Amino acid sequence: MIFRLSQKLSAKIKVRTFADLPPHEKPICDWSAHGFVAVRKHYILVTNTKSLRSTLMCGKGIANENEFVKQALSSIRELAATFDSHIAHFSDAVMFGKSLNRSVTGSMNDMIRQATDMLSDGDLSLVEIATKLNRIPMSALGEKRADYGYPRDVFAEMLEEAE
Repeated sequence: MIFRLSQKLSAKIKVRTFADLPPHEKPICDWSAHGFVAVRKHYILVTNTKSLRSTLMCGKGIANENEFVKQALSSIRELAATFDSHIAHFSDAVMFGKSLNRSVTGSMNDMIRQATDMLSDGDLSLVEIATKLNRIPMSALGEKRADYGYPRDVFAEMLEEAE
């Protein structure tokens, strides 16, 4: 399993090995993560690198690699009902890498702006915010120019292919 961390997040959790890695052979096991602050609290957006399907978790108390992996896997488990059959057995060998490309980073930055706005309203839980983020059309997922795709749909297709 690969977690691609932003420089800011890798410094926060003190990741020692941080390399350029090619995409995982199973896209469902390739995730990107970026930390941010909203309403004076730390949060982490964890996004599937291919589908942009995301989950949001509180960053408080995550100060090392092990705690990050534990919390990230827990958040991903809530996101994917088929976690145990498709992802869990890859979580034994976790590698940390740099961001894959600017398209993923830019899409994550857009989601962080959206999440920050929703968090400042204070009306929604992290799960509700993640659900809304996964319903936002993303140009990075479009098959053609000026086309858009939805993270939840692309992720569902990935799960079907994995079966």
